[in-house]
Amino acid sequence: MEKFQLSKAHIEKRRKKNKFVLRQDIFGSYLQRELSPKDYFKLSFAFPDEVDKVIIDGLYDGDFYSVYESEVLPLRRDKMFARFRSEGIDIFGEWVKYVKGKGKECWVTSRISEVETRENTKANPRTIEQEHPDWFIPAFGYKMINMSIPQMREHKLKAHAELMRKYEFDGIDIDFERHTPVLPPGKQWEMRECITDFMRKLRADMLEIEKETGRVVMLSARVPDCLAGCHEDGLDIEQWIKEDLVDCITMGSRSFDIKIEEIKALSDEIQVYAGYDTHHTVDGYTFPSLQVLRGVWHANLARGADAIEYFNWMGEGSAELIALVKQLTFEYGMDPARECFVEYANDDFTGVNDKEFLLKQDKTYVIDRRGGYPWGIGYGNHNADRQLPLAIENEGVAKLYVGEDISKAKSATLNLLFEELKEYPDIYFNGKKLEYTATPHRDLQVTKEKEAPISGYGVTIRLLNGTDISKPCTMLIADVTGMETAVGYNQIKVVSSVFVSLEKVELAVKES
Repeated sequence: MEKFQLSKAHIEKRRKKNKFVLRQDIFGSYLQRELSPKDYFKLSFAFPDEVDKVIIDGLYDGDFYSVYESEVLPLRRDKMFARFRSEGIDIFGEWVKYVKGKGKECWVTSRISEVETRENTKANPRTIEQEHPDWFIPAFGYKMINMSIPQMREHKLKAHAELMRKYEFDGIDIDFERHTPVLPPGKQWEMRECITDFMRKLRADMLEIEKETGRVVMLSARVPDCLAGCHEDGLDIEQWIKEDLVDCITMGSRSFDIKIEEIKALSDEIQVYAGYDTHHTVDGYTFPSLQVLRGVWHANLARGADAIEYFNWMGEGSAELIALVKQLTFEYGMDPARECFVEYANDDFTGVNDKEFLLKQDKTYVIDRRGGYPWGIGYGNHNADRQLPLAIENEGVAKLYVGEDISKAKSATLNLLFEELKEYPDIYFNGKKLEYTATPHRDLQVTKEKEAPISGYGVTIRLLNGTDISKPCTMLIADVTGMETAVGYNQIKVVSSVFVSLEKVELAVKES
């Protein structure tokens, strides 16, 4: 296929660099509540000033219904949206107007295949599934859309074209992380052309609308954290780039360790974001510290990320917003996680996309853990290939990505968390044997295996009610001040005469 020819205005728009991108779940657990538009907007669109691009949920549930008047999709029937319509409020139009009124880019995300939550399905039956059950794939107790069916792809294209003509937003994002599979399991790579065909036709539709209206609408996609993972889910990123099908790509969802450099090596024309879900998190790091977040940001910027993208941001942490969330939690039985989120969101996000600024800040580099978020078959969101926990018999190696040479820092400490040790191993960092101190340690997020929660859910409740289901651990603490590290992967080797389990690796760097 030939490469798409883009207008000068289109090329100029996609060259604009973003700093902090927010992908916002604006449906949330308050859909059945009697919220005023004012309170709904406070909950949905509280974000730090550093955010310069907001991606809102436009086609939320696999393009099966809408919150706006549509000739393609049935209307959502949630209590709150029904009330807005009865009052003459076009809530989708208000979303776009609100975000753009804040001086932010406004994009719309299309979740390629949403799971059928009970609350959603009860309020909004999937008529298309009832009419065309053969367009779906049974998977892990849900029905996921099947993009190998031409009629399903055509249905989605019609929904997207209608939305683009109806509202003036800046771009559409196709979210391939919510959820997989979207092609028959075991045949994803074999059937990759089905996804490429959809992206190609969507790009053509968007450029046709741009030609008709003179309004540039960009196209992006959210994909797994490495090319191998993209291939496993049937996403031929290399072909997309050859044909210029996308303007931007977000890599990763639950991942800290994102191979940004793999896509950056394919093109210098598109922006690549490092994505991170603050709710369905890396196992063991629900509500991580600001130091951990800064380590994640700095490492991914060092790998070439053009911006940091956050998903499931729940608030800016103002006293007014925290009070509102507490009130709604009490009155309506909302997810208590939201109280944690808005307080957690008080952190300082200055310099989130400034590598040199972050270099001068205290930060902690960490290694991903397996476990947690279960909704999907394939690669995306699973973190199944993460290094930790690492079972070690005799000798084992973990690799930690560091975004700087820590020899120039004021101080640095390597913290290694093991399941309770009976005998102590030898530890080597980049080949140098370390001296360390050992101390008993409890980490509320490193749990007994049979009690391990779904990330973002059980962890939240445990943190709120103080229940301790952690397993006994031992922390080994080594001073590595002055040691040199590569900007890249650094090696931690563990040598032990008995079996040990390495649970966490954290390199705390003090710059001030």
